[in-house]
Amino acid sequence: RTTWRRAALPLAWAWARAWARPRAAWAPAAFTLAAALTLGCYALLWLPPLWLFRFPVFVDKNPDIGVILGLSAGGMLRYGALVLIPYACYFAALALLPHTPRRLALRGTLLVGVIAPLLLLATYPAFAADVFQYLLSGRLMVAHHANPYTVPPSAIPGDPYFPPVVWRDLLANYGPAWLWLSAVPVALAGAHRVLALLLLKGLMVAAHLTTAWLVYRTVRRIAPERATQALLAYLWNPLVIVSFAVDGHNDALLVLCLAAALALALGGYWEGAFPALTLGVLVKFVPLVLFPIFLLAARRSRRRAALGLAGSALLAVVFYHPFWAGTHTFDGVLKQGSLLTSSPASLLSHLAPVGLLRPLFGAAFAAGYLLLLRRVHGLPERAFAAIILYLVTLSFWTKGWYFTWPLALAALVGGDVLTVAAVATLGAFVATVFWGWMLPMDWWGMEGPWGLVPLDLTMGLSLYLPWFLGAVWLWRRRGGRAGERPSTTLAARSRRILRLRSG
Repeated sequence: RTTWRRAALPLAWAWARAWARPRAAWAPAAFTLAAALTLGCYALLWLPPLWLFRFPVFVDKNPDIGVILGLSAGGMLRYGALVLIPYACYFAALALLPHTPRRLALRGTLLVGVIAPLLLLATYPAFAADVFQYLLSGRLMVAHHANPYTVPPSAIPGDPYFPPVVWRDLLANYGPAWLWLSAVPVALAGAHRVLALLLLKGLMVAAHLTTAWLVYRTVRRIAPERATQALLAYLWNPLVIVSFAVDGHNDALLVLCLAAALALALGGYWEGAFPALTLGVLVKFVPLVLFPIFLLAARRSRRRAALGLAGSALLAVVFYHPFWAGTHTFDGVLKQGSLLTSSPASLLSHLAPVGLLRPLFGAAFAAGYLLLLRRVHGLPERAFAAIILYLVTLSFWTKGWYFTWPLALAALVGGDVLTVAAVATLGAFVATVFWGWMLPMDWWGMEGPWGLVPLDLTMGLSLYLPWFLGAVWLWRRRGGRAGERPSTTLAARSRRILRLRSG
């Protein structure tokens, strides 16, 4: 009996995998069905409950996703269906893609990738209220001629854009490029607040679609056999769609700058790559961690790199000059950096003082950075590893949509890295269950003697555990040799292109 089990169970598993493997005969129909189900899910399940015009949007206390769907087990199950259906279609489409005719795959990818975020433009930002903070920064500049780096939202409590703002005493903590852009929808819409909201979300969707185009063009030039896979992996990802089309996060612009910088760098155009990376810094300061990697990659093109760095310095001066208030310009950034939530540092802060954790995590970042420079090869691979390292060490304040950053870079890298990044984005939606339902319903007695420790623990694990498991899987898959790569990968091809350009 034991011998039969040892022989029959692996054989049955092998037969099941063989039958489940996509076949050329039915893969196109299955891919089309996955595309139709994805659009149907967003149109029929996401759009009606979040329809923007159902809500009095600019009011003091706006409901979040838990309140909208119902603070009950039924509401949580409904949310699970909203998340799992598009993710199931997303993973199915990625699996079916190699067996689907190229033209059908590309057209289906573009159809869903463009229509889905456009459908969700008319939704209420139910997962985060950041978009209202963006609009008020623009309102401070346009209507009150004030500097958002020195004037907090609480200075204008009577403004019609003020009620939904959550961080009312926090000074602007984004770069000046973002402040200028956030003023555009407010200037165009004026007193029409909902129109300003739609315009700002539309800008983020436009940035998201431009990033997808850059990812496709870049991979098509270097590894054309997987260009459609990279496009689908980024364009269909539910976290990307919800973060940019529903919530309107300015991370869409940050990701666009990263994609543009890498596209230009892989083509050897350093005079454009460094300014593009600087624009990302002038939106959010995170791309600063990529400058050493870009400088190292550009060492053979010193003249072009010097031109790019000069352009970067000029951009920083031009954008900062109207807002400059000395060291007070960065008060909002320093205040934001002192906050902790849903990160490894936040979890350890319950055991050790933050004053001790900051130098420890800074040292961990420095050591990890030196290690990735030595063991990781290829500009996209290094950029991806540096962003993950930042999220693990220096990002004391972490939110689920931050993980859209490494996904765009993983689409350029491809392979197992892209698989891990695509699966790990599901953790951001799992974290939403805890703050959207379990916290307000106090399922685990979070308001008891432990305070918010259970919430911090569960949310942190939801966001980071998938990445940790993915890293372990990659390590075991490569036999413990993280730096080895076959010569046909994107890293090898990009290095050859860079050598040709610099020569």
